[in-house]
Amino acid sequence: MESSYVGYALTSVIIFGSLGNILVIVSICKENFCKKTHYYVVLHLSVCDLISLLLPASHSYKWLTGEYWTVSTALCKLTILPRTFFTSGVLFMVVMSLLRYRAVCYPLRPAVARWKLHVASSTVYVFGLLFRIPLLFIFDLITPDKCFEPWLPQHGA
Repeated sequence: MESSYVGYALTSVIIFGSLGNILVIVSICKENFCKKTHYYVVLHLSVCDLISLLLPASHSYKWLTGEYWTVSTALCKLTILPRTFFTSGVLFMVVMSLLRYRAVCYPLRPAVARWKLHVASSTVYVFGLLFRIPLLFIFDLITPDKCFEPWLPQHGA
């Protein structure tokens, strides 16, 4: 019973979080704010947040239907995609804080060059993937139904 409430709450968070991130992405792209340094990083952060909502969506699917959608090791390995973008989102917040620190401490310096932002965002995505590569080897050793860690305590334990 408690599990279904958590599943419904998680589903609503996923729906509203996805809609909010889609609105941010559309508004930044529509108004051509992508050319500004801060909005460029916010755009990447919104994309990372949107994709990282896929993993809780799979938890929500389990709670609402009672079945796992990962029926093979290959599908289990696909779960590194949202985890990679979650890690990249955290790293984009670090990049954003570094850019704000630079703007506050050195306000008269010119803006960061566009090519440096591209290199920084590429580096963030590469590091996000590198942090998750060991999971590919771990998923070979476990059964597909053990792909996810349980979020709720078991009542019999």
